[in-house]
Amino acid sequence: MQKRKLGKSNLEVSAIGLGCMSMSGGYGPAGELTLPLELVDHLVEGYVFLPEGAPAEGAKISVWQNDALQTTTADRHGYFRVNVYRNFGLELSAFLLREREGEKEALLTTYQAPAFSAMSLRLQLAKPGRE
Repeated sequence: MQKRKLGKSNLEVSAIGLGCMSMSGGYGPAGELTLPLELVDHLVEGYVFLPEGAPAEGAKISVWQNDALQTTTADRHGYFRVNVYRNFGLELSAFLLREREGEKEALLTTYQAPAFSAMSLRLQLAKPGRE
């Protein structure tokens, strides 16, 4: 059997030691995980569009909820989806930096929602400072 030395202690252990015992080890069997209904995942999905109406492919979507951040990227149709927890409000922002007529421009939109169960959004990007 192959042996390995641990650290500076010269303690020899079997090279195949990991995997011989469950990860909970001597702590007993894992308990059943039950979550209250209000913490069940829900879906926020939608489409992001450029000011001229075309899909905003590659737009970065950020969702802040209860001090947690999730990010995703809109696909070629402008579609995105994120799983979130309901009954916590959320703040969503969509951002795209694009080059147009030789100049870079930033496009942005934000959305805030109080408690909800699921939602489908249609977001329109705009230059910051414009409604």
